[in-house]
Amino acid sequence: MKKKTTRMKNTELLLRDFRVLKAISNNVDLSQEQRAEALHKVSNIEIGLNVLNDDEMKLINLRYFNGLRDIQISTILLLSSDYIGNLASEIIYKMSRCMAV
Repeated sequence: MKKKTTRMKNTELLLRDFRVLKAISNNVDLSQEQRAEALHKVSNIEIGLNVLNDDEMKLINLRYFNGLRDIQISTILLLSSDYIGNLASEIIYKMSRCMAV
């Protein structure tokens, strides 16, 4: 189980850094190596995002790309914050299974 937990943490870290990584991968002032590493991570995140259904993607967008907390998401989606937390963990696990993290 520890391996899954580490993979899930790595997936979450990549999601939190997605916007920065995307910007780095497009920055021509940085070295080719830096851009390539960032682009690899961005591609990896996109692979994980492509396995999600619309509802899962909505939750990921709200949590990681819009920076909302579980309680805020629960208000928007009309679900309990505990359920949102559990669902987010399941989604991260799903993503981590297909990503090279």
